[in-house]
This record gives sequence, C-alpha cells and structure tokens, in this order.
Amino acid sequence: MGDRFIKVLKGKEIDSFKTGEKEYNQYTLFALDMGESDPDRVHKYLKMRDASTSREYFIPVHPKCEKAKEALLWYYNLEELPKFSKET
Repeated sequence: MGDRFIKVLKGKEIDSFKTGEKEYNQYTLFALDMGESDPDRVHKYLKMRDASTSREYFIPVHPKCEKAKEALLWYYNLEELPKFSKET
C-alpha cells in the first residue's frame, strides 16, 4: 500500500531525518487524524525502508513522538542511535 496509506487517510508529514546517504536511511514521521470517533484520535506512524528488500514500512509509534528520530528511538527502545562505519 505504501504512500497510498498516508494519502487515503490524509496523513500529515511532521518530521523527517536521514542517518546516511542511501534511501533506506530516510525516516519520516506522519500523523493521521482518525476523527472524533477514535478516543486516541491522532495516530503516528514512522515510514522507513528495509535495506535488504527496499520495502517501505509504516510503523505505529507512540502518539507523543514529535520528531522522526525520537520515534525511531522509541520503536527500538534506544536512548541514542548506534554509530556505524561509513557505507561503501
């Protein structure tokens, strides 16, 4: 479904960041307003790309996340991103 998921539900991009030059190093945080009938109303999703398959995923994250990096850290339960050697 990819980006169609965001378009159909009228999602709004909140933030994005990169951890490197490759496409799979791009992370984007979206907010989706589910309307008044949903008690949580706004749901947040982090868009990321799998490095091995190039598939895009929209991962649900905590609704209080305001930055894409914060959402990524929350998803993996990390306090900071690990440092890797430069890509070749």
